Parts: sequence; C-alpha cells; structure tokens
Amino acid sequence: MILVLIVIFGLFLVAGLAGMTRTLIKAGKFPAGVAFGLRTPNTGRSDEAWIAGHQAASGALTLTMIVSGLGGAVVYLTSLFATAGAASSSTWLVAGLSVLATVVMIGIAFLIANRAAAKTA
Repeated sequence: MILVLIVIFGLFLVAGLAGMTRTLIKAGKFPAGVAFGLRTPNTGRSDEAWIAGHQAASGALTLTMIVSGLGGAVVYLTSLFATAGAASSSTWLVAGLSVLATVVMIGIAFLIANRAAAKTA
C-alpha cells in the first residue's frame, strides 16, 4: 500500500508542476534559468528559445496536468476498493497505465518545446 501512495503522490506532484509551469508561461513569468522546466539542447540556447519552446508546449503541459491528475485520482479510488488493505492487480494496472500516460505526455511536451525552440534564430 505504501508503494501505491508513492505513485499517487508522484502523479499529483507531476500534475501540480505541469499546472504551475503552464500558469507561469501564460502569465509571462517563466524566465530561463528557473529550477524546473523543459530543458532541451534547443531551449537552453537563449532566453528567446526558452520562452518560445515553453509557450509552444503549454498545451501539452495542460494535457500532462490533466492526465497525471486524473490518473492519481483514479489510482486512489481504485486503491480504496482493494481487499484487506493490499493493492489489487487492478490498482497496479491503473497505476502503471497512469504513469505510462504521464511519461508519454511529458515526452510530447519536450518534443514540442525542442522543435519550437529550434525555429528561433
């Protein structure tokens, strides 16, 4: 059960970071050099590339937030119905799929940011 809680916490953490990043990008308050962000070879070239890449990836970050947040909620709800406090196979299936979907969405966000940053001069 502890591992399930760690997965739930991780999914909610990713959802929060993706949402916070997206909000800062939309507000124009996400400068290069912050502690987190979509760091790729192209987004690191300049401040302009950093901003362009993150602005382009804001939609993917929104989807990452939704997928990860919903995944965490579904894993939590599934674990509530596990028998005798042990995580059932359905809980682990949902957890695995949620983590996989989150990783795919993060990868898509990185690809979008990298491609958009590459187009800057």
